[in-house]
Amino acid sequence: MVIGSDPAASGGGYIHVPEGTGVSTSPTEEAIYSIDIPQEGDYYLWLLMNGPTGGNDALYIGFDGSFDRIYPIQIGQYEWIRVETVHNSGDFLHHLTAGQHQVNIGHGEELARADRILVTNDPDLDPSQITHHRADTSPRDGCISMGELLDFIELWKGDSSAYPMGELMGAVSMWKGQEGCN
Repeated sequence: MVIGSDPAASGGGYIHVPEGTGVSTSPTEEAIYSIDIPQEGDYYLWLLMNGPTGGNDALYIGFDGSFDRIYPIQIGQYEWIRVETVHNSGDFLHHLTAGQHQVNIGHGEELARADRILVTNDPDLDPSQITHHRADTSPRDGCISMGELLDFIELWKGDSSAYPMGELMGAVSMWKGQEGCN
């Protein structure tokens, strides 16, 4: 898989299999993302994807080497797709143990775009309703860059109702403290 550029994608980029690669019905792990599951339980996996045409709209995704073949409903638009445990099973609950797991993505059809992954234990979560903030106010390494902070302040000035003051102040405090930074 390679990185593509699209201003409509999250952060302006996505991954896809290049043109000329063909169609696959036997997925392999072409993109692997490691995640840490805090506690054993049932989780839901979502992928924000885009199928630019009807012949370029299939991806495979799953946990720890398993795959579901997914397609968007709308062609040419980024859309959140909830991932089944087994294709066409209607079962979206992925039981995971606490600790490290992998989210694997493989291609079904070339040019299908994988944009953003979401793992949640909330069965009622609608990812399309989540406001994505450009500043990471709870990063693992405890750091926030000046650029992230300034970008976040600009977003807050543009729509303070979508970005609570407490979150803005938390980002400022984190930047000032720089605890845990390398």
